[in-house]
Amino acid sequence: MLYEQKPKHLRCISMATKTYITRLPLHITDRDREILKVVCECKILAANQIQALIPGSAQQILRRLQKLTEHHYLIRHQQTSAHIPYLYQITKRASEVLADAYGVAPERIPVAFGSGLRPSEQNALTCEHIDFANKMILVRQGMVRRRQTTLKTKGSRREIDMLPMVEEILRNHREAAGGIGQYVFSNARGGPLFQEGMRRRIWGPTLERAGLRHRNHYQTRHTFATLMLSQGEEIAWVARMMGHTTTRMIVEPYYKFIPRRTRQDGDRFTKAFQDALTPQPSLDHT
Repeated sequence: MLYEQKPKHLRCISMATKTYITRLPLHITDRDREILKVVCECKILAANQIQALIPGSAQQILRRLQKLTEHHYLIRHQQTSAHIPYLYQITKRASEVLADAYGVAPERIPVAFGSGLRPSEQNALTCEHIDFANKMILVRQGMVRRRQTTLKTKGSRREIDMLPMVEEILRNHREAAGGIGQYVFSNARGGPLFQEGMRRRIWGPTLERAGLRHRNHYQTRHTFATLMLSQGEEIAWVARMMGHTTTRMIVEPYYKFIPRRTRQDGDRFTKAFQDALTPQPSLDHT
């Protein structure tokens, strides 16, 4: 069979396509992050050690090690002997991936339950927005996919009361974070948190450990409203905390879910009605 050589213009297209494909960014999987994490913690690891620590077949782990090395997330040291496995170290690029995935963030969950903040509003909180002196949290901007955004509505620009439980968490968090970066909830490098990493690494596992079905992080805001209203807090105050300009946005979605067991609706009328029917003592002493 004769070999047919491709025309020159087709060979150029083929080579350009191959170059483009090899330069595509690598999609970092959960397994990749686990590999990078164990290598980072141990400083340097051999291939067989990584295979023992990470779930999956030996071939799957080797393939991911190859990909991570090709895309400069890992450094692979040359073998000094055929009997000695390759040794791996992480690169600066891998450190950035880990910083985004394992940021300082667990405190966000109780703060969300105790403040009614939207996830985007929490992402954008900076240290200057926390007023410990007046026990207020200033909501001034949003953050979506690590990009600063405007707030959802005009009423979203607000000052919310810092409840005692929230104040305690934020004070402890500030000490633990050591003043890294300008954001209250930041990654390990002080930058804004990646919401997807927060959802996958903290929010999801927390729900699983608590035995709860999956729900998105925004549900903390609805839980805040229900908790406050069920304890008899003023509807107008709850609306202001959540950034609503009218109480209608509180009454319509939440009213039917609020148990009335602690209320004694109609008691005042009943008492007044019974008092009116009760014969009054006569004042005539003659």
